[in-house]
Amino acid sequence: LAFAFAEAALRGARVQVVTAYPWPVRTWGAAAGEVPMPVIAQDEVESEVGTLADGFLAPHRTRHPDVPAEVQVLPGDAAGRLVGASRDAELVVVGRHRRRLLAPARMMGSVTQAVLLHAPGPIAVIPPSPPEE
Repeated sequence: LAFAFAEAALRGARVQVVTAYPWPVRTWGAAAGEVPMPVIAQDEVESEVGTLADGFLAPHRTRHPDVPAEVQVLPGDAAGRLVGASRDAELVVVGRHRRRLLAPARMMGSVTQAVLLHAPGPIAVIPPSPPEE
């Protein structure tokens, strides 16, 4: 987020944070072929995810008060939602996973790979921050 806000400040642009959540939530115990009703209300999920996103944005909004920032909380596939939102973006900023034991040092997740393959415009892939000690 720090890179996205700094870049938006340089470009005189806005930050649009797109976050997605799986819906409907899968539940266990339904008979074969039966689609169980979700026990979690979708508006509650959206509200909680939006609150979490606002918390992550707060320090960046403080550092860059002139950069407009909005959060879109959408049901569905994160990769598809980001690729869709990228059609109207000047720059798409995505992150890369931290190093994991026995994993390649330059590991990217499936969402970042999908954005790199399908987004029509410029993309910045940001490495993870070093762990705080």
